[in-house]
Amino acid sequence: MADIYRTFCDYITENQMIQEEDHVIAGVSGGADSICLLLLLHQMSEELRFRLTAVHVNHRIRGGEADEDEAFVKDFCKERKIPCVAVKADVPGYAKEHGLSLEEAGRIARYQTFYQVARKLAGSDEIPGTYKAAVAHHRDDNAETILLNLVRGTGLKGLQGMQPVAERFGITVVRPMLCMGRKEIEAYVREQKAEFRTDSTNSEDEFSRNKIRLRIIPQLQEINSKASEHINEAACAIIRAQEFIEREARRFIKLMVDEREDGYYINLTRFSELDTAVKEQVVRDIIEEIAGSLKDVGRVHIESVLGLEYKQTGRRVELPYRIMAARSYGNLILRQITREDHMAQDMTDYARGRGETRAQEEPEEEQAAEPEEFIIDPTHLPAEPVRFWLNPEQEIELALVHVNPVTRQQLIEKNEYTKAFDCAKIKGNLTLRKPDPHEEIQFFGGRKTIRKFLVDEKVPREERDRIMVLSDEENIMWIIGYRMSELYKISEMTNQALQVSIIGGEDEQH
Repeated sequence: MADIYRTFCDYITENQMIQEEDHVIAGVSGGADSICLLLLLHQMSEELRFRLTAVHVNHRIRGGEADEDEAFVKDFCKERKIPCVAVKADVPGYAKEHGLSLEEAGRIARYQTFYQVARKLAGSDEIPGTYKAAVAHHRDDNAETILLNLVRGTGLKGLQGMQPVAERFGITVVRPMLCMGRKEIEAYVREQKAEFRTDSTNSEDEFSRNKIRLRIIPQLQEINSKASEHINEAACAIIRAQEFIEREARRFIKLMVDEREDGYYINLTRFSELDTAVKEQVVRDIIEEIAGSLKDVGRVHIESVLGLEYKQTGRRVELPYRIMAARSYGNLILRQITREDHMAQDMTDYARGRGETRAQEEPEEEQAAEPEEFIIDPTHLPAEPVRFWLNPEQEIELALVHVNPVTRQQLIEKNEYTKAFDCAKIKGNLTLRKPDPHEEIQFFGGRKTIRKFLVDEKVPREERDRIMVLSDEENIMWIIGYRMSELYKISEMTNQALQVSIIGGEDEQH
C-alpha cells in the first residue's frame, strides 16, 4: 500500500497544507481513520521535518469505553514516541446547557481543544500560522457531508463539501485524507498491523450523519459502487461552476460598474439582466474590494443588498465594515459609510419610528426611507472589533473575546452599555432593531414583555420609541441601555463571548 502514502503526500503538497517547520496537531480518536492519519503524518514528518503532536478528546459519552479509547491512544503514541495530549470534555453537559445535539457539541469540543492545545504549545494567545490541526475526514465523510447539507438545505458553498484547508475556531484545519476512501484506509491500517478502536456509537443511527452513513450511502452504493467518488466529483464540478460565476462577476464589474471617489455605482439596467448567482458574486466582490475581507459578510447581507434592486430610491442597508448599499435611481451604490451619511438622514433614522418626518423635495413615492435593520452574522466576525454607526452620535461595536477566569469576571462586570453574550448560546444571525412592545425577554425568575419592563423601569413614554433591542433568531438578547436576557449570560463553561458596546453620546457615560 505504498501508493496510499504517495497519494497522501501529493495531496498535501497540491493543496499546500503542511510546510517544513510547521507544528501539526493531529486529532486522534483511536478509530481506524485517525490511526491511519497519525501513521501517515508520522512517516511524512520524518521526511518533511515538521513537528507532530497527537490530541485525543475524551467526550465522556461512553463511560468506560471512552476511557479505554483514551488509554489506547496514549499507549499507541508512546510506542511510536509521538507527543500526545489527552483532554476530557463534558460533552453531554455542554450539549444540555446549550441546547445542542451530542454530535454538534462533540464537534465544538474537538475544535476548541485543538485551538487551546495550539495556544499552549505556542505559548501565546495568538496562534502562529505554522500551527495546523489535521483531522481524518476522508472521501466518504465528504460525500456524507454533501448529502447532509443537501437535505438540510444549502447553496453552492454547502454542495462543495469539506475543503482541504479551512479556518475553524481560530486555527487552520487541514484534511489530508479527502483523497482516499474508507476501504483504502482500513486496508492500509491492516497492512501496517496497527490496532484501532471501534466507536460503538458509529453503529447507532441516532445521529443524522450515521443515518446517511449506515442507510443512505449503502443503498446508493448498491446502485453504483462508486457513489461516494461520484458525489465528490460532482462537488469538484460545483467548485468549477463557482469559479465560472466569479469570472463572470469580474467581467461585469470591469464593464458595468463605475468606480468613483464616493463609491461603486452598479448600472441597474445591466445588473438586472444577470443571473442571480452572478449578481450575488458581484456584490460580494465589491464589498471585499471596499472592506478587504468577507469574513463577517453572510448570505443575509448579500440578499439585503440584492433586495434594493426592486425598492424605491433612497432605500439603503448598512453592512459590516461600515459599508452602505443604497438604491439611487438607475444605480445601486456601495460605499464606505461616513459620519455625514448619518447626519444627513431624517430624524426618523434616529428615532426609528416616532412618526416624525421632514418635507421632501422628491415625490412622496420617492421619499428617503428608513435604513433597514442591522443584521449581523456572528459566525463571521473578524478577529478585530467591528463598528457600525447606530445614529449620528453613537456607534455599536462587536468584538469576539476569549474567555478565561480573569476575563470572565471582567465581562460579568460590564455596565448597561456594554454586555457580553455566550457565543455558543446565540442562535443564527443577530438583529439590532426596534422591538414589538408585546415581545418577551427572559430574566432571572421569569419572562416580561418589553412594554411591562419599560413601565416597571419607569422609562418615560417619549423615550420608549427610541429603545432598541439586540436579538438572535429565537429571542431578545438585550434591551440596549438596560438589561440583557438570562439565556445568554456567560458561565464557567463559556469559551468565547461576543462583547457588544454602545459607544458615543451621553449613553457612554452612564
